[in-house]
Amino acid sequence: MDNFFIHFVLCNITIGLFVLILLCMKRIFKHCLTPRMQFNLWIPFTISLLVPFLPVSFSTLSTKMQDLFHPLAHFSHTVHTTNTSEYTSSSTNQIYDYAISMRTQFPVYISTIFCVIWGIGMFVMLFSFVRSLVLLHHMRRTANLMQDKRIHAIYMTCLSELQLRKSIPLYSSSIIDTPVSTGILRPAIFLPLHHISNFEEQEIRYILLHELMHCYYKDAIFNYCMNIIRILYWFHPLIWLITKEFYTERELACDTSVLRLLGANEQISYGVTLLHFVDKQTNTPLSLLNNLSENAKQMKRRILNIKQHQPLTIQKKLRSILSFLLSLLVILCGTPWLSVHASDSLHYQWDTKSVSITSLDLSDQYQSYSGSFVLYDIAEDTWSIYNLDQAVTRIAPNSTYKPYCALFGLDQQIITIDNSKLEWNHESYPFSNWEADQTLSSAMKYSVNWYFDTILSSLSTEMQSNYLRLLQYGNQSPKDTSSIFGMETSLKISPVEQVLLLTRLYKNELPFSTDQMNAVKNSLYITSSTHGKLYGKTGTGRIDEKDTNGWFIGYVISDTNTYIFATNIQASDYANGKTASTLTLAILSMLHLWDES
Repeated sequence: MDNFFIHFVLCNITIGLFVLILLCMKRIFKHCLTPRMQFNLWIPFTISLLVPFLPVSFSTLSTKMQDLFHPLAHFSHTVHTTNTSEYTSSSTNQIYDYAISMRTQFPVYISTIFCVIWGIGMFVMLFSFVRSLVLLHHMRRTANLMQDKRIHAIYMTCLSELQLRKSIPLYSSSIIDTPVSTGILRPAIFLPLHHISNFEEQEIRYILLHELMHCYYKDAIFNYCMNIIRILYWFHPLIWLITKEFYTERELACDTSVLRLLGANEQISYGVTLLHFVDKQTNTPLSLLNNLSENAKQMKRRILNIKQHQPLTIQKKLRSILSFLLSLLVILCGTPWLSVHASDSLHYQWDTKSVSITSLDLSDQYQSYSGSFVLYDIAEDTWSIYNLDQAVTRIAPNSTYKPYCALFGLDQQIITIDNSKLEWNHESYPFSNWEADQTLSSAMKYSVNWYFDTILSSLSTEMQSNYLRLLQYGNQSPKDTSSIFGMETSLKISPVEQVLLLTRLYKNELPFSTDQMNAVKNSLYITSSTHGKLYGKTGTGRIDEKDTNGWFIGYVISDTNTYIFATNIQASDYANGKTASTLTLAILSMLHLWDES
């Protein structure tokens, strides 16, 4: 919840800057862009505002499309398992898991209140939107097909002028005061029943051409998109600003399109026709309609646009296209920054097209926990995964980051292979095992925070960044190192990445010396059995005295093979490294990869 709150706030700040940049560009290119191009810029912009709520990011879209053509790339078969929740292991008695509770950066109730207020606001806006749909449905149900032969003849002429082949019904309605058009799959035009007799033939032609332009350019689609954005961002003042701009520029674009069909001597007549509707407002909701009526300020802009209208030359058209493409480039470049749920930094982009993955059903084992289990068979080069979506989702590594901290310390000679001892500073700690001098093996075994904090404090942020890039460790964010082993950290990694890194460590393929990597691997040793040797590291994220994130990563070495694993569990409480290790050994036993005999 807190991560969502932080990302959402940052996203909305970015949106505010994004809106201001777009408005500035529209102002800069005001005399270069045609009214139609001005309005067209809102189309990619409105779509970009929906990016934070899409389930996938743009960078993964192409990969996912490719995967559609490789249906066998993801899963070779599914394994259904039996319940092993009663499994107990003496190995777990040799696995130590210590964690210090971190405090949230702000009270939990703040994000909860925020979500409640946001949800209430969306509900109110959604209710208004649904009410609009109901009123539109009522307008369609009570409207009658146009019976006036004079108007119908003019309408057929207008359809011919625009070369529209699709039949668009023309209705008269008693519940509106101004001409409107609406509908996506079934577009239709509605004229006010009480004012039809007051229209002259020329005015009717102008009205029909204007509304047909809305249908021709599918403006109703973008009306609905804008309404969705207003529901999601109801609290954002700049969204309300651009909404007004959107509707005004929509009408300006249609006016310009109509003027290109009319002769130069008809511009004034067309403007006068618009003025007839300046004080008329329809009783149906304007946000879902393309209507001829606007308020006085917006109508003034439209009249000025009509007055300044000139024929579109090739030079002006080219200048408009170039300005549009430049503005579009800015929108496309800024779009990825708006991502919240589908941010690349929060998901590992795993190319699975050439990977053999078996889906495990461990729902009985996980019970009330969410999370994932990842197992890699080195000899067979195959993967077994429970909950693939969670397996590629990046979360805080907690103490599973400590083996790599040890590598950094060895590489910088803060500790050495022959002498890894660091002296206890005689500060009081909640665990007696921490209150003593530590070597790499003891510090890893008892997950001694101060030992690894000493190593990290000796490294600059730039050095940590370089190491993270060399390792390709998760999202490679070295910030918040003071709390790197808790949950309040920007560094995140997925279970799949944990396994990939451990595989490289096991094969001595990391950018460190073989002796350094062997020293770290030795510090991860836990116990042996007839199945081989068990190596691993737990991690716990403890927030406000509640265990919310549990890790157990490691590998089992047998005489013939090695299996690399990563287990993650999450819950509101009782999700810790100890539980994750118990769960892991139960799963490994079930798969006949480990037992105590």
